[in-house]
Amino acid sequence: MRPFSSLPTPLCPAGHLPLKGGDRQGACSPGGNCRALLHSFLVRWAERRHIQSPPLRGRCPAGQRGVFFAFAVSLLVYMSPAIAGDTASLNVLGYSPDGKVFAFEEYGFFDGSGFPYSNIYFIDIEKDAFLPGTPIRIRVDEELPLPKIRSMSRTKAAALIDKYKVEENPGVIVVYNPPSELDSRGHKVRFHSYVSAPPYSHTNTLVLTERKFPPTESCLNMTGEYTGFTLKLTEYQGTAVDTVLHEDTTVPASRSCPNAYSIGAVISSEVREVTMMAMILVDSFGFEGNDRRWIAVPVNPYGP
Repeated sequence: MRPFSSLPTPLCPAGHLPLKGGDRQGACSPGGNCRALLHSFLVRWAERRHIQSPPLRGRCPAGQRGVFFAFAVSLLVYMSPAIAGDTASLNVLGYSPDGKVFAFEEYGFFDGSGFPYSNIYFIDIEKDAFLPGTPIRIRVDEELPLPKIRSMSRTKAAALIDKYKVEENPGVIVVYNPPSELDSRGHKVRFHSYVSAPPYSHTNTLVLTERKFPPTESCLNMTGEYTGFTLKLTEYQGTAVDTVLHEDTTVPASRSCPNAYSIGAVISSEVREVTMMAMILVDSFGFEGNDRRWIAVPVNPYGP
């Protein structure tokens, strides 16, 4: 069961390296771009009835507000009984023994439909790219139990998990900043490279800044900002540095309509020295509100 079933179904929106392309499409399905579609639908509906289209900004003429408001509300009620986006949970699988491959899973339920999903990513850290044949994405358009979906993605990923032995070096979370945390916006984190008491490693600092970009046509009617991000390493092992780890010059279409970013986690390892991974949470307008997905940025002190 899908809203507007006559529309093309997009592929699953998911985490990805920020410099890579993706598959997020602007269509009205779980995780898709419905506000822009709704506005477009209202415009076409109005044109067929010789009514002035609703403006992108400002207010409708007084005589038309009620017409558009009632029609829009009826559509939104049909499309989504509650306004709430979804946030993907993060499951770190780990590093390969040589520290060159990093793997993680994101999973959860799509807002709107409630259908479960699970996506597993294998990243070649040196090339800043996905391994061939990945990501592995599992989504079914029915309300199956989430553990079953995760088991399906795990089965498809089993050969790569065994080949790269990522679970032998599972990594450790040295920073965790969930979106429910109210005292931190996740734009700056200072942390030790290892988990120990007392700490024996020097400190590192990551700083994330957001930058506005002109919105794409499909995102013009969204509220809020259309943004990219820059991630810098400003302290490494106790020494001040100024290393750009990632900087958007354009916003990949795979992020749909992004409007906020935060440093959601940092992953390290106590098995061997590895390139730490900054896990960035991307907020983008989804079916019922902001959806959050993960992208991974290698924390290479010498830059990408």
